[in-house]
Amino acid sequence: MVLVLITSILVIFKKDIPALFKKGIVSSLDYVIPGVPYFTMFNHKGAANTIKGPIDSSVASVLEYWNPGKTDLLALRNDLRVPANERLSPSQIQSVVEKQNNYSFSVEELSLGELKKYINSSVRTPLLCSLPLNTNEQSVATGYFPLSVLIGVSETEKKLTFHSFWLGNNYELTFDEFSKLQGMMRPNLRNKYLVIQPKDLRQKINEIKKRGEAAYPPRTRIMKKYENLFKDYAMLHHFFAWNMWTNVVDYASKIIASDNFDAGLPVYFQMQMLSELSEGYLNQGDLEKALDFANRAIALDHDLCQPSGDWAGFEIGINKPSDLCKRSDPYRVLGDIYKQKGDFAKAGENYQKALEILPGNVMAQQGLQSVQLELSKQK
Repeated sequence: MVLVLITSILVIFKKDIPALFKKGIVSSLDYVIPGVPYFTMFNHKGAANTIKGPIDSSVASVLEYWNPGKTDLLALRNDLRVPANERLSPSQIQSVVEKQNNYSFSVEELSLGELKKYINSSVRTPLLCSLPLNTNEQSVATGYFPLSVLIGVSETEKKLTFHSFWLGNNYELTFDEFSKLQGMMRPNLRNKYLVIQPKDLRQKINEIKKRGEAAYPPRTRIMKKYENLFKDYAMLHHFFAWNMWTNVVDYASKIIASDNFDAGLPVYFQMQMLSELSEGYLNQGDLEKALDFANRAIALDHDLCQPSGDWAGFEIGINKPSDLCKRSDPYRVLGDIYKQKGDFAKAGENYQKALEILPGNVMAQQGLQSVQLELSKQK
């Protein structure tokens, strides 16, 4: 009789773990969802090479987890693109997700103890949440709370596991660290999670269990040793997107002056720092410093997709197929500088170089049209 009762309980437990969590019968959980892709700055090759930032990275990770190989990543990136100085709302993300068909989308407020409703072996649902970067400057005032993908909860070790666009795969935070970061956010964002699930959840879970996903690879030396540099790098991009040029110059200068700049940052990131610092000085009106850093960026702007040590390389998938290893923006910035200096011929040459790499570079297109107009006036 006792054996039958235990067997019945186990059957019920297996069928409806989420319900038992809600009722408080299951008190603790240690679980990391296997097989969630990680589209990050450190995995920007092949199918992932069109990913731009934390929003399309996080959404793509979840959609590709549910339906591998069935997400058009470039279309997703374009659908989730917003104009400069604007933020993407959950409702906008929802409309993009629902275009992908057969997904349900919700926003839920969950305490730490309630996360196991989704992060468990029965439901296996990764969650999206806004998570500020743990820098001294991060605050409500700076307003940067990028999305990350929550994939694991350990109540024994009191830690959470994330895929972070800026900080890499299987990135861990203690409960205390996570709570402090949540406290740095706007009240309307705290403890809020985006839940994306297929409408045929049970069928999909059964499919996922048959995949036999391998364990996540360990975090690389770059991710572990130079975490703080990448936090500053992420903040720089936030300020860059919002045209906060004083902050851009301050952050880029700080990173470039770091003892770890050469040792800790692959060439792609070094080039990007120099290019964005150049644009910062350009917008502050210091054309000579802008010119110096633009030329330094261009000197590094080659072979960016080549591996080095445990760095996989960085492909720029929106470029022409023959130019995946170069960025167009350093040439576009140099064109802007020469345009400001009144050297329209050199400006035009650099805009052309930018467009040879990325024909869709709108700013280079506009710059070239404006200098061509100026040159036509001089004839």
